[in-house]
Amino acid sequence: FHCEQDLLVNLIVLTPKLARRKFRHYIFASWDWACAYCGKHLTQDTATIDHILPKHKGGHNIRSNMVVAARRVIDQKAPG
Repeated sequence: FHCEQDLLVNLIVLTPKLARRKFRHYIFASWDWACAYCGKHLTQDTATIDHILPKHKGGHNIRSNMVVAARRVIDQKAPG
């Protein structure tokens, strides 16, 4: 996609499941598959998406509130 508007236009014609998959791929690609916290290059098995402002604190599922993160970093970040 050349811009976020192109992405939105494409998401409108997709099934919800496929739209979510494409949006996730768009997030990973926009971060060049690198963790926002540790900088390591990630794969599908080691990458996840993290909300900058958590959803339970009012954050939304929008591009500007999402970063790519290593699963191990998220596991270390989680309370408990």
